[in-house]
Amino acid sequence: MHRRVGSLLLLLLLLAAGSSAASDGSSTKPQQGQPSNDVVLLITDTFADVIERQPGPAMVMFMIPDCEACHMLTPHLQKVAANLKGIATVGMVNCATVPSVRTCKAFGVHEFPRLRGLPYADTTPAEGCSKLEGHRHC
Repeated sequence: MHRRVGSLLLLLLLLAAGSSAASDGSSTKPQQGQPSNDVVLLITDTFADVIERQPGPAMVMFMIPDCEACHMLTPHLQKVAANLKGIATVGMVNCATVPSVRTCKAFGVHEFPRLRGLPYADTTPAEGCSKLEGHRHC
């Protein structure tokens, strides 16, 4: 159930951002996996803090610098972040850096890019889920 809610949230966020991004006609070149000002760069030490203090849902892209698909997706993630500013938090985790490895492992990320929708901070562990600093990851 929790997985379905996260998937539905991610789909709704992408659709909302895609409809307004399609109307502006602008294109952005990939910036080698670097987030824009609207995309929050997350590491293990800041992940729970950033996600928990935001009032709404969050969408996080897990990536590595050598991933061509990640570079292709980055400009779209930046548009999503700009269109959803103040509504949802959009973040990026570079799984190739030491400060982010623990977060990537907690989410079970082994293929890139990986997008996850996080509807809210949930401090109650569920059976079969790992827990990272107050968040439940299934």
